[in-house]
Parts: sequence; C-alpha cells; structure tokens
Amino acid sequence: MKNTVILTVAALLLFGAVLTSFQIVHRQNESCVGVPQNPLQKQEKKKRLEAMQKDITLAINEIREAKGLQPVELKSDISRVAQIKGEEMLAEQYYVHKSPVHGMPDEMLRKYNIKFTVSAECIAWSGVFRSSVEEVVEGWMDFKADKESLLNPDFVNVGVGYAEDLGTRKYHWVVMFTD
Repeated sequence: MKNTVILTVAALLLFGAVLTSFQIVHRQNESCVGVPQNPLQKQEKKKRLEAMQKDITLAINEIREAKGLQPVELKSDISRVAQIKGEEMLAEQYYVHKSPVHGMPDEMLRKYNIKFTVSAECIAWSGVFRSSVEEVVEGWMDFKADKESLLNPDFVNVGVGYAEDLGTRKYHWVVMFTD
C-alpha cells in the first residue's frame, strides 16, 4: 500500500510538471489545445522564425533591387512588433490590419516605441497549399496596396513576424515597413 501511494504521488507530480510545460494556443473550431513547448521545441521554433525573417527580407530586397530601389534593413525591434501581431492573429483567428488589441499597425508601432513618419503593413495567411516564402511574397506583389508598400522608396526598415500552428498547418506572416 505504501509503495502504491508513493507511486501515485510521483505520477501526480510528474503529470503536474508535464501540464505546466504546455502552452495554450487557440485553433479554429476548438476553444484551446495544449501544445508541448519543451526547450528543444522553443529553440527549433526560434530558428524557424529567424530563418523566415531572413528569407522574407531577402525576397523583398531581391524585388526592390530589381526595380532599382535600395534594400530594406531587417530590424529586431520592428520584427518584435510584427511577431506579436502575427501570433495574435493566429491565436485570435482574425485576418485584418486592425488588431482588436493594438489598433491599426501605426498605432501598434507607436505603442512599442518605434519611431517613424511613414509605415505600412503586409499580412498573409496560408494553410497547406500556400506556405512558402516565394508564394507569400508573390501574393503581396499581386495585391496593389501590398506591392506599393514593398516598392515604396521611402521605406528603409522592415520587421518580419511569422506565426505557425503546425497542428493545423496554419501560418501567418506580418511585414511592417518604416522610413
């Protein structure tokens, strides 16, 4: 009996530790789901984010340079804001420029103390069939307002956010430009 109690207590402690290592995320048609977030998964997610930020910036700069424009510089402070927006869009299941929490993109940038006189935002959502950097940037180039943002000669800085839900294979990209 004593061994059973000790095993039960140990199992409960282990189960409690496992539960505390879960991150709550929202998914379409579900209220919330626990997704394991161990240190290795967090490190892998960070690497994917950094690679995505560099790849998006490179793709944007290739287009800008082909049009005779100066490249934009990836900025970590603007990327932090874009990342917050992307994660919020994924968690709250919305796809519009106006955040229910932070307002319009320029308001959000100001809330996070980003200095600028002109700004713009491009957003993209995709699932299984449209998830590459090339497809996302091509989509922005096909949309007049986004194309104007990507090719605006006044923009010299960019922040890139990328949020993913690997369970549902949903991805959100947010690019914020400033002068």
